[in-house]
Amino acid sequence: NITIRTKLTMFIVFSALMLVVTGGVGIVGITASKNALLSVYNEHLLGINELNEIRNRQMQMRIQLLTSRQETDLFEITDGMDRVRSHIFNIENLLKEYSERVRHAEQKKLLEEFVAARIAFGMTGVMPMIDLLQKSDFRQADALRKQTLEPAYDKAAQGIDALIRYQVEQAKKEYDRVSLLTNSIYALSIGAVVAGLVLSVVIGLLIARSVSR
Repeated sequence: NITIRTKLTMFIVFSALMLVVTGGVGIVGITASKNALLSVYNEHLLGINELNEIRNRQMQMRIQLLTSRQETDLFEITDGMDRVRSHIFNIENLLKEYSERVRHAEQKKLLEEFVAARIAFGMTGVMPMIDLLQKSDFRQADALRKQTLEPAYDKAAQGIDALIRYQVEQAKKEYDRVSLLTNSIYALSIGAVVAGLVLSVVIGLLIARSVSR
């Protein structure tokens, strides 16, 4: 008993509703993906790059100390120690930038552990080694390297590696979350399209049947 006009109106309303739903799902998916990419870049990718730079400079400090130990020219030793101090300065700046983006308790804990290990590496290993090399006290420098510098460096290296692993794991979790959301939106979009197609055919057949009468 429904008039053709009513059926057409229902068809138009339903079609518009399906377009709104499908478009809304797409917009939600795009927004979520954009936010996830920003999160991966700002919180993880930048962090990984900074931590890798810190790790590299920390390693360069150790290499420079060992290289300077092989020198006999005081000028070359002094030049090498200046490079070590430059690495220390750059690491401090990188750590400051990284710490400004620390948000989570676990991340903060790992950072504090690394900073403590780095301070121990510097105070008990690097700075005394600089003094000994500049004094050309190579015997004491060798003893310090074996007993203090190398163990302290290993602990600091473990600390920075733990921070890098944390960032990689968090980036992977963010990727998994976005993948799940994308699959859900994909399924909803297909469902909306199929439902719209089926109901459009049904309503179209009903209208055609009414017109034929």
